[in-house]
Amino acid sequence: MFKTYIKSIVFILFLISCNNNKIKNDKDTPNSNGIELSLKASCNYYGENNKTEKLYGFNSDINAQKAIEKIMQYTGLSSNFKILAANVPNACAVIECNNINGDCDRFILYNQEFMLRVKEVTNNDWSAISILAHEVGHHLSGHTLETSGSRPSIELQADKFSGFVLAKMGATLDDAIIAIKNIGSESPSLTHPIKSARIAAITNGWVEGGGSNNVNTNNPLKDISEIKLSPIPTSSNQNTESENSNPEYFVRSFIEDLGNQDYVNAFNKSKNKFWPNYRWFSSTKAFGGIAQTQIFNSSIEVNNENYAEIYIDYYASDPYNQNGEFKQIFYLKKINGTWKIIKTKSLDVSFY
Repeated sequence: MFKTYIKSIVFILFLISCNNNKIKNDKDTPNSNGIELSLKASCNYYGENNKTEKLYGFNSDINAQKAIEKIMQYTGLSSNFKILAANVPNACAVIECNNINGDCDRFILYNQEFMLRVKEVTNNDWSAISILAHEVGHHLSGHTLETSGSRPSIELQADKFSGFVLAKMGATLDDAIIAIKNIGSESPSLTHPIKSARIAAITNGWVEGGGSNNVNTNNPLKDISEIKLSPIPTSSNQNTESENSNPEYFVRSFIEDLGNQDYVNAFNKSKNKFWPNYRWFSSTKAFGGIAQTQIFNSSIEVNNENYAEIYIDYYASDPYNQNGEFKQIFYLKKINGTWKIIKTKSLDVSFY
């Protein structure tokens, strides 16, 4: 149950990008004595600088890792964070990149005492989830890759993402805003907006996520298998034959191809004059920046022998552009016995 997690998860994640964040000895394994960390600069939830000269990281407990994985399941993505408890004011995030091969590791440092205080103030199991979702939103939106650090606009984007995800998880509006309502700042800063703006952003995301106040909120971290997503219509073998016979599956497989970075297969499903060539199609200006997708719903609107219209509602993570939920109509035509996407129409787009 979630309360079991809460008692063990004594952290809050604030993935806030700051300039010159460096981790010393990032390949070392923490032990009971900790490892020394070197951060030239960092930011945290309240926007103040980390003035601690020496930082030490310790192993995070297993339940902390499990909780991150649970939340990432609701975004449709996998967790790729290295988590350490540390003597930071509350929490911060850094990306360490190897100058030789370009490989990067993501680290989250958190203050265990801080999480305990937040839990005491809010007395609500959703408080940690809402903050965690906010910080995951920073990472998925590519904010930690920017050099400008935290600023009000990206904080509001992460707040809106938090509200959206919590709505999908079944939180009420009060649950979604309880953390920021209790510990948010009444005064704006150069890095963080005023509390009322953040509450408005969370509320906006919650509404767009289809939030309802008529829900059972006893178990925020219910198993991902309980999420009610529409099933993918398939035959016994999910192959070319099933795609050709079922236009809805054809469109869903196109979205899944994008999420799997299989741009060749995705491009071959189209005859769209607005997608002129593979080079453009697979570039980060088009679909090449998509990291992963999650389909919420789909349906057949029109289905004739050689023509079909498919409605689809899906989420796409694209750190090069913007993450968002897309509600679209895909227009299909059979060409030489094979379905092809000839055009698309956007009904609604919500960026996070």
